[in-house]
Amino acid sequence: MKRFLQAGLVLWSVATFAADPKYKKPDVATPQSWQSPVPWQTANPLDSLPKNAWWTVFGDSELDQYEDRAMASNQTLQAARSETSSGWCTAAA
Repeated sequence: MKRFLQAGLVLWSVATFAADPKYKKPDVATPQSWQSPVPWQTANPLDSLPKNAWWTVFGDSELDQYEDRAMASNQTLQAARSETSSGWCTAAA
């Protein structure tokens, strides 16, 4: 009975996939060459800007207050700071 079901499944699979229509690549008009609508610009990284307090670039005192409050109440940062300081203490001993 098990072999009969397996054979039936194989035949059903073959019949199903054989009945599918053959894939036909769609006709799409593609240009011979492509050019950007706007001229390329070289990157201008601002490495001189501070990386730690990046939000100060906006000059918004309300945003500064939000960030200060978030940094003060962030338990993950406090735990990391504690682990780092305990590591320094262990290394110094």
